[in-house]
Amino acid sequence: MTRRTKVSIGDQGIPLEANRLFEGLSPQERERAIASCVRKRFARGERVFSTGDRPEFLYLLEVGHVQLVALEESGAERILHVFRPGDVFGEILLSVERRPFDAVAVDEAWVAIMSRATFLELLHTSPLCGLNFIRLISDRLFTAERDLAALSRTWTRPRLVHLLLKLADNLGQPTPQGTLITVPVTHETMASMIGASRVRVTSYLNLLRRDGLLSKQGRLMVIRTEGLKGWLGRKGD
Repeated sequence: MTRRTKVSIGDQGIPLEANRLFEGLSPQERERAIASCVRKRFARGERVFSTGDRPEFLYLLEVGHVQLVALEESGAERILHVFRPGDVFGEILLSVERRPFDAVAVDEAWVAIMSRATFLELLHTSPLCGLNFIRLISDRLFTAERDLAALSRTWTRPRLVHLLLKLADNLGQPTPQGTLITVPVTHETMASMIGASRVRVTSYLNLLRRDGLLSKQGRLMVIRTEGLKGWLGRKGD
């Protein structure tokens, strides 16, 4: 890995300088923090870290998407979360000895990597950075609680609709036809994320397409988010 690698940040990327972890820091503090990071490119399907790794680094995503994956006893993979540009992940480096999950690049991803020692020093020397970190963790906790509430619903279809809205929020790009999910997401992946069978997910997706709430653009989905929210409202979820 090479320090200060130049990264081409496109429309879907968020440069390291704009990461919320560094919000409000002086230019000098921000420059020192960024200089301590190592930037690395990950190809689609490549692991950023693996289950059992020691949590020695914090990761700041600049370009692309990374999914957090848990391996079940059956050998199946369950996708827990999808990170987008600007997200910070791997934060459990402060609380566990081994990582319990895998982090896998969904598409080509550029990640800035900060060592545990450097991060702890940054928290010590910059209280504002510590406050930003708490805010980021609080946002993650809120999202996790919201997702847990959605998964607690008995019926598969509301869980699927909530997942589609989450994908639109995390991976979506507005278009005249609706919100384009910019990364291909298979029916099997969606089934894993909501704890349902692939057959049932496929059946409900077909119903949503029939109702005009979802369409396909090649391998990508286009979501009518307002229509899906309205459907949830009518169902009382």
